Amino acid sequence: MASMENYNTTMFAKGGACTFATEIGAMARNPNGHPPVINAVGTATIVLTVLAAIAHTFLLNRERAGRRSPPAAIPPCRRRSRPGRVGPAG
Repeated sequence: MASMENYNTTMFAKGGACTFATEIGAMARNPNGHPPVINAVGTATIVLTVLAAIAHTFLLNRERAGRRSPPAAIPPCRRRSRPGRVGPAG
């Protein structure tokens, strides 16, 4: 299916095929007003997009929560001398 954002390209390159975008575009240009199916398709598209975004966020947070492990005890930092130095420089 061609993208709704690329309507002009779709109209130029579609050949004899009718795509979803061109059908909706033809309905919207109807001089007697557009049919209610355009409103229904737009509403369904928005609802599905929002539901997909919510599901993705939920699953991502669930995955991140599963990866967390309790913080390990961190040993205190020790000063390390440089390799090759045994005593104070002098």
